[in-house]
Amino acid sequence: MKQVLITGAGGFIGSNLIRKLLTEKYEVHAIVRETTNLWRLRDIESHCTMHIGDLGDKIWVQTLIEKVRPDIVIHTAQYGGYPFQKDVEKTIKTNFVSTTHLIDAAQKVGVERFINTGSSSEYGKKLAPMNEGDLLEPNSVYGVAKAASTLYAVHCGREEKLPIVTLRLFSVYGPWEEPGRLMPTVMLRALDHKELELVSPAIARDFVYMDDVVDAYMAVVEKKVPPGAILNICTGIQQTLKDVADNLSHAVGTKLNVKWTGKGRSFDTDMWVGDGTHTKKLLGWHPRFALRKGIAEMLAWMREHRKQYEAI
Repeated sequence: MKQVLITGAGGFIGSNLIRKLLTEKYEVHAIVRETTNLWRLRDIESHCTMHIGDLGDKIWVQTLIEKVRPDIVIHTAQYGGYPFQKDVEKTIKTNFVSTTHLIDAAQKVGVERFINTGSSSEYGKKLAPMNEGDLLEPNSVYGVAKAASTLYAVHCGREEKLPIVTLRLFSVYGPWEEPGRLMPTVMLRALDHKELELVSPAIARDFVYMDDVVDAYMAVVEKKVPPGAILNICTGIQQTLKDVADNLSHAVGTKLNVKWTGKGRSFDTDMWVGDGTHTKKLLGWHPRFALRKGIAEMLAWMREHRKQYEAI
């Protein structure tokens, strides 16, 4: 049985990956911070080996990896991706410094695969579908820190031959998403027949469903990919907030009352879409969930788990 060490285990991406890894009979070692709310893991934490610590502590990271000696490391820990996470030093420490600690420790013990989690925020605003070879022009500290970690991963993969791959995630949504984010918020309000408050209907994203994202990680776990590769995890289809509202209305089965406030964020844009050609070529991966199907699936899941959201 192969051992997988996963960081950010209590988060949106990490918790979904753990569920899939356990289903596929991997032995999971999960890293969480002491302050992590384990609400996403309550029903499965007894099936993992939990490790509580700080990825910013280089000695702690080295000691843990030397002890566990994982076959695979999946790094999903992040900070700064949400508007309320504004601590610049913590953003850099979590997204860049911690990544260097993990990569260096993994390189010393030898691992079969190291999967680094990047973000489409690394690209900044573009006027065409974002390609892995594009110039990085991040317009947030979070994007800067994620870009730095990706470049370090690429360097270690190409120059040191570490089997490391970076998955650049676009706008992921699905089960166990953070309360207060777009999809959980509008779905809970729709289920309660409340008005939806959204900014400009033209604001766009490349929304990719969690099941597809998990499939991409598992494809990298199971396939050999060139060291240092960067892969966009996207649908290649741009969707607007109006598309979200329309598809949610279809899933609920009734027309929703939407109030457009016009108060967007500084980095909101009407152009944001990825080019998944390279990913399909290397992994044979392509998304199975169109936005309508993904919203319907998530809405059904939210109906069953809404008490957990209300309790937070």
